[in-house]
Amino acid sequence: MFTRMRLVVSVAMLAAGLATTGSASANTTAQHPASQAGSVQRSDSTSARLIRRDACFRGACGSATYKRTSSNSYKPVNMSVKDTGCDKHPVYIQAGVVDGTYPSGMVWLKKRYNNLGCHAGYVSWSSYIKDWHLPIKDLIFRVCVDDWGSDTCKTAQ
Repeated sequence: MFTRMRLVVSVAMLAAGLATTGSASANTTAQHPASQAGSVQRSDSTSARLIRRDACFRGACGSATYKRTSSNSYKPVNMSVKDTGCDKHPVYIQAGVVDGTYPSGMVWLKKRYNNLGCHAGYVSWSSYIKDWHLPIKDLIFRVCVDDWGSDTCKTAQ
């Protein structure tokens, strides 16, 4: 009877967020989904919130939202870009992963193009970054006009 009562009290204390000792509470803690959900994911302040970055200039406007799910994964990563120049040059948005391993400090991922012109509106993509080979320090986004020669770009802030 005493062991059963101790287990009930331990479960009640765990549900209330109070620390307990003993083997019954340790087993319950390992099974409690709320305690598992916050273990690694809350290692930094951005893990639980959706982050938005925008960049607009004469020629293109783009936006990205993302949420950190672990030190080397982000999901979802939503991006959109619109042509505002009406100059027949395509526009794109591109994500960069900052992990500190390369000379530039980041790796640029695939360019996401909007080739539909300035009257078409935004083109959107939903993606993710999963199991990156190193901890990710930050994500950077740039919105660009694919000009002749070097592209005109603005980094999203």
